[in-house]
Amino acid sequence: MYRFLAFLVLSAVCAQAFAAPTIVFDFESIDLQGNSNFPITGPISLTEQNLTMTISHENDLEFAFNRRSGLAFNESFGFQAFSTFGDSMGQSRFDPGAFILDFDTAIESISVDMGDFGVEADNLLIQGFSSTGGTGLMIDEDTGFVPDINGFHFDTVQISGTGIRSVRIIGGSPDVPNSVFYDNITVELSAVPEPGTAVFLIALAAVSILTQTRRRRAACCS
Repeated sequence: MYRFLAFLVLSAVCAQAFAAPTIVFDFESIDLQGNSNFPITGPISLTEQNLTMTISHENDLEFAFNRRSGLAFNESFGFQAFSTFGDSMGQSRFDPGAFILDFDTAIESISVDMGDFGVEADNLLIQGFSSTGGTGLMIDEDTGFVPDINGFHFDTVQISGTGIRSVRIIGGSPDVPNSVFYDNITVELSAVPEPGTAVFLIALAAVSILTQTRRRRAACCS
């Protein structure tokens, strides 16, 4: 019985010390300076909870952060997302190039919401790679679909695997290859404990077990 209890204590300690953090990039806090569309040329880096994600277009085209005024995309998307819409020339959505998400440390899983207003059906794709820039070994991929139904609709695509350093995402139709809005990029990191937390919890468990052992021996000898 005692050994079983000790096992439960150590299991709880390890679960707490080695829990994988989840990080969400939802773009709601980005200052668009009062604009509905905020065009961007070149990569842009965003940091949440010490994880840096860099967004770029694989063909180096302009894209934009988009803001809905008055009425949100929907409850899940909120008011802000990013897409090829809103670029200065109005042509980026016709290019078949995807967005690349680079991470400054390896991730274990990622999900992305992709949505559209139903003008046409959209096929969605997400791919994860072992190196930055959408290069190296492809670790996992997933597909999704947004139907051509009136109103804003979205689908969530997700992948997982050890050592993902970059992600390639794109959604659109044959005529307009990159024509969806991207939001709620949810990332799970590798389950690596903070050294101080892990050492403290394991030491605490060891002291607890030692105390119980001494009490058990004392009870047997009395």
